[in-house]
Amino acid sequence: MDGRGSDTSDEAVVVLLPAGRVHRTRRGAVLIEAIREAGLPLASACDARGLCARCAVEVPFADPPLAPERDWEREARRRNRIPDGLRLACALRVRGTIHVRARYW
Repeated sequence: MDGRGSDTSDEAVVVLLPAGRVHRTRRGAVLIEAIREAGLPLASACDARGLCARCAVEVPFADPPLAPERDWEREARRRNRIPDGLRLACALRVRGTIHVRARYW
């Protein structure tokens, strides 16, 4: 895989922006875990339980597309004043190729 599309293997790809660093992980991994496996920090004050919303990231590309935002994720973002358009890394599973950007990388 080249970081642009998915394939049928058990491997998934996380492209960490803006550097374009590529991290390969298992398909189905929780995004926050995959980012940390890659050696990058990602904030979380709630042990990745979807409460604090500090793990909010921008996802400009995902193949296959991301699952729709669930009610509890939307509520956590609202409660913590996280802008629309960002997703919680603790709420997402890497199913193929995903490009991710955090505000502080």
